[in-house]
Amino acid sequence: GSLSMLRQMGGSVALSLAGRAVAIFEDRRAGAEAVYAIDEHCYHAGGPLHKAHGDIEDILNEPCIRCPLHNYIISLKSGHSFYQPCTFEKTPEGKLKPIVGDWTSKG
Repeated sequence: GSLSMLRQMGGSVALSLAGRAVAIFEDRRAGAEAVYAIDEHCYHAGGPLHKAHGDIEDILNEPCIRCPLHNYIISLKSGHSFYQPCTFEKTPEGKLKPIVGDWTSKG
């Protein structure tokens, strides 16, 4: 396939290469302009990554997608997964208030 075919498919497509299911993504963000290939199936829950939710987003300077099943965040560049740790603190009214931490890589 060609880059024009990838663009016609919306910037991502699933295909088989040597018997392996692969997802291909075109990153057209300003200054990025790259093509990435990763396993088609999310290693968290097997979701079809070529159907990732939303646009490619930058997390810790890596282009990332969100798995359509559970919003699991995966870097197109390294394959790492990212998360934001969350703790809770009790307000004077006795309610729990979430405190969201900085992005962290699971490796």
